[in-house]
Amino acid sequence: MIGELVYLASPYSHPDPVIKEQRYRDALKVLADLTKSGVVAYSPIVHSHPMARDHDLAGDWKFWDQIDRVFLSRCSKMIVVKLGGWDVSIGVRDEITIALNFGIPIQYMEVK
Repeated sequence: MIGELVYLASPYSHPDPVIKEQRYRDALKVLADLTKSGVVAYSPIVHSHPMARDHDLAGDWKFWDQIDRVFLSRCSKMIVVKLGGWDVSIGVRDEITIALNFGIPIQYMEVK
């Protein structure tokens, strides 16, 4: 039997590129830790940040909304990573709304 696929929601967009890069690195660490523990997870930030950065793609929620919606629709759970700015992130807020509309359970994760 194939296990569940978890969608990892975390903040990303910010006018300061240094903060944006740190948010990517923070999401990467969380994803690596989850992977080590046997969780199969998809992080739109980890997946898209290098592509957006290196190939001049938009890095905002408006651009990635439809793409992330497709991935989220295939997941059986969402983990919201409570990194700095998660509670004011438009993308995280919309991802939570989408998950609720799909009936996907949401777990909140504190990070140190």
